[in-house]
Amino acid sequence: MSPTSGASRHWVTPEASVPLRLLPIWEQVMHEHPVLDYMLRTGDTSARTISDIVPSTAFRRSKFYNEWYRRIGVEHALNTSVDTSRAEGLVVGVGLHRRTPDFSERDRTMLNLLRPHLAQAYHNALVVAGLMSVLDQRREGVIVLGRNAQTLVATPTAVTWLREYFARDGHNEGRLPGPLHDWTFRQLREFGSKNRLPGPQEPLVIDVARGRLIVRLVETAGGPVLHLTEERHSIPRETLEAWRLTGREAEVLAWLVEGKTNAEIARILGARPRTVEKHCERIFQKLGVENRTAAVRRALDGRSGVFQPMRPTHAVSR
Repeated sequence: MSPTSGASRHWVTPEASVPLRLLPIWEQVMHEHPVLDYMLRTGDTSARTISDIVPSTAFRRSKFYNEWYRRIGVEHALNTSVDTSRAEGLVVGVGLHRRTPDFSERDRTMLNLLRPHLAQAYHNALVVAGLMSVLDQRREGVIVLGRNAQTLVATPTAVTWLREYFARDGHNEGRLPGPLHDWTFRQLREFGSKNRLPGPQEPLVIDVARGRLIVRLVETAGGPVLHLTEERHSIPRETLEAWRLTGREAEVLAWLVEGKTNAEIARILGARPRTVEKHCERIFQKLGVENRTAAVRRALDGRSGVFQPMRPTHAVSR
């Protein structure tokens, strides 16, 4: 939360306790929250009730109470912070709210005991997010798994590949696509078996027109991780020369194989859709086909095996 700028990201439980339509009001008045103001002024992040900062009668006359708490049915609050930047005016905190009764000293003690653990969990999440960002910049596909092959966190590259290679299943929040989930679950069960020595884990290989996705299960100290690499297909120069395709026509054909529409190819190449259409017409003529489906098939099944896998940028072997 940034009271000075009015920017806020919030997670509410139960969700129905705060109607979404009222959240803009919170962003307008949160700078008047007595505990947030106190934490930013003093740097004290220990658990505080509003009555610690301002008398209850005075608070009930405040704009914050009447515009916000009264609307959501809250009379008492207990707040703590897991991270506060006074220089940036930023508070990452936890707030407990109720209508009645007020929070007790036991409640305060419990939240203060929890606060270091919440702060550590928050900073761990920041570290993981930073690592995932670095991995994604390198186009690394990494999925951290929880119990029963549940997805805990995945790099955007991994999510993109799952959607492209598992078109029917895609990637639902927290769950792997069906075939990948079943394969992973079998691998985890075999690896965890105490009755027999597990054999070498072979990767899962998914072949589609655009290329090949290789999935490996890696056991780490922190739990199982899926590492994904992609081998993209390319058209050999000698094949392009045999078909007498120009450089731009070769680019268009490559994107056709990727399943892109003319409009998408035009945006990628910075060309007009009509220009791409003309390129397609010449490609069809040179390949001796009548439509894009046949052109893609020709490219895939061409002489001597048109497509050869490129070396993956960041391959990892077990």
